[in-house]
Amino acid sequence: MMMLVAARAKEEYANRRRRERTLPGDLFGEPAWDMLLDLYVQKARARPVSIHSLCIASMVPPTTALRWIDRLLACGLVERRRCERDLRVVHIVLTGRGMAAIEAHFAGVQAR
Repeated sequence: MMMLVAARAKEEYANRRRRERTLPGDLFGEPAWDMLLDLYVQKARARPVSIHSLCIASMVPPTTALRWIDRLLACGLVERRRCERDLRVVHIVLTGRGMAAIEAHFAGVQAR
């Protein structure tokens, strides 16, 4: 199931980037959703996501992205984890709640 949802999340992220090529990007600002989609896809690929990488995926300035990361943390959808190989790097990972919310979205049901 995770690979199917990851494929749908990747497709949605790609559609959002395609939309930005034809319409003004500032009409559809959803950096938190872009972050959640990227985190889910990278988790399915077993790839860690650094804060820096997540800021890039959000398609907003880093300061704005950091505020959205804080909001996702406060909502319990993501958590911070130190990189074991390089303690200067902090990874952001989906929590169980975050995973369930994305899976529920793509399944068309409400998560709690």
